[in-house]
Amino acid sequence: MVSIERIYTIDNDLDAISDVVSTMMDEMRAAFPKTQPFEVALYEAIHNAIEHGNLAIPFAEKKALIESGRYDQTIASRRRTTPYAGRAVRVRMLLSDDAISFSVADEGDGFDWRAWLPDPDTTEAATGVSGRGITIMRSVFDTVSYNDRGTEVTLTKKKERPDA
Repeated sequence: MVSIERIYTIDNDLDAISDVVSTMMDEMRAAFPKTQPFEVALYEAIHNAIEHGNLAIPFAEKKALIESGRYDQTIASRRRTTPYAGRAVRVRMLLSDDAISFSVADEGDGFDWRAWLPDPDTTEAATGVSGRGITIMRSVFDTVSYNDRGTEVTLTKKKERPDA
């Protein structure tokens, strides 16, 4: 049974992520009092959806943009440019009696999530400028799953039940 269902839409503004995540954490705090790990993982999922999905900045290009000092400029430019400007991220939160689930969907072309599944901790993902988000999500949630295109990730955590 679903206790709370919320849907949030975020344009490609990275600064807006914190407010949306904070609102969701407030709503789930009664069921999951320790929200900090969820907050970090959900922030990463939404950030990835905007940056890599809607704004189409590949993992390898991000590193080069950061190193050249052009990362912020590229984000700002793509936010104003077609086709990126009209895209949004949709976040759906479902809180039930036994679990919390977040689905984060972008309007980009998707990515090959299968390449990251065997063990993202053995790639540059663990320590590089890209890929840490997937590692964080997998460390916080019981289930991290993607749609076939790689445009939506669903994060699920079951409630811990006290031993009877």
